[in-house]
Amino acid sequence: MSKKCTKCGESKNISEFYKNKIRKDRHSNRCKPCESEAHKINWKIYYKENKEAIINQAKMARQRDKDKIKNRHRRYIKNNPDINHAHQAVQFAVRQGKLMPIKSLTCLYCGEKAKEYHHYKGYSKDNQLSVIPLCASCHRKTN
Repeated sequence: MSKKCTKCGESKNISEFYKNKIRKDRHSNRCKPCESEAHKINWKIYYKENKEAIINQAKMARQRDKDKIKNRHRRYIKNNPDINHAHQAVQFAVRQGKLMPIKSLTCLYCGEKAKEYHHYKGYSKDNQLSVIPLCASCHRKTN
């Protein structure tokens, strides 16, 4: 079964439309890509109009959940000792001058300002200082 998108005008398979119980055919009028694009645009407008409120709400949530966040971090460190030791080794190497501070470096992949060191060989004891500087976006893509 196919349906025509009201935004792009293309006829697509019904599986290309989000489900919507209000509609007669139980599917949205816009295809998934068009719906996604509209959502991004609406979110940007909403964020511009409500930026302060959104930031304050996030700050309040962090403050409210401070203990929960701290406990989650402790559990993570306990469950991932290799990762924790590798991060500590990098921090120590920066303090000792063996590695450059991350803020003074650029991303190896895109050239943006680097935000994090990436352990490209893993977190084992032998590879704790086998790192490359990456921006946050490129680091997310490599993990």
